[in-house]
Amino acid sequence: MNVFEEGIPTFIENWPMALRKLSMPSFDIPLNQKEALALGSNISELNVMFPPPAGQDISGITKRIDYKIKHDIKGSAFVKLGSRSPKDSWHGHKHGFRVNSGAEAIELLTDCSERIADDLLNAIACNYIPRIWVRRWVDIPRWTEFRCFVYKGELIGISQYFYGEYFPEIAEYHDNIKTSIHKYFEGFVKPACHLDTVIFDVNITAHNSCSHLIEINPFSQFTDFCLYNDCRVNSGEMNPPDFDKFDRSIRYVKEPIIKE
Repeated sequence: MNVFEEGIPTFIENWPMALRKLSMPSFDIPLNQKEALALGSNISELNVMFPPPAGQDISGITKRIDYKIKHDIKGSAFVKLGSRSPKDSWHGHKHGFRVNSGAEAIELLTDCSERIADDLLNAIACNYIPRIWVRRWVDIPRWTEFRCFVYKGELIGISQYFYGEYFPEIAEYHDNIKTSIHKYFEGFVKPACHLDTVIFDVNITAHNSCSHLIEINPFSQFTDFCLYNDCRVNSGEMNPPDFDKFDRSIRYVKEPIIKE
């Protein structure tokens, strides 16, 4: 089993409905193999990975995304594949990832994103139907997002998601945040989730209550462990993590980072 196949149970389209209801409203657009190849042929600088010709017509995909944004989302959206998002897009980092039309969505998905290109190619190779997901845009302050680690149905660790930054709010409310995430996991995520070993991302509100389930990810060496990166086993990428090193704490940056 390759990395893509390992992650398939965590793709949004494979979430149980009860789990989807914990997240922001989302609508999917399945792509057949021809459409997946055509989308890949439009990814700037990476279209050479796909059969020629480059720049095949994807106006139909654009229109379908546009319809979802305007008639289902009825507002701003975030677009991604069921597997991963184009968060490596330079356009996204420069202009943001909030889109209001199919054209803006396609610009993000085809802006030299290795993540999108790799996942389209893997889906085609595995005979898997990739889906574009159009999700309602939610403003999520960076300090409110946390990565949570679940092993055999038990929450064994929590880390701030943006672990290269210091957030005084986390330092002040970390105990309340930990309690809220545990209650959210036991009351909502655990009963709804189809996987007993998984990594999930959640955001909290200013009142330290959980708001949205953002993503779930396979508990593998290829997923970022954030401040639990010391729990990796470095002898081989396919080895499982050292689960005994997860200390069930909430890990966060405790003092401002001094940049040289």
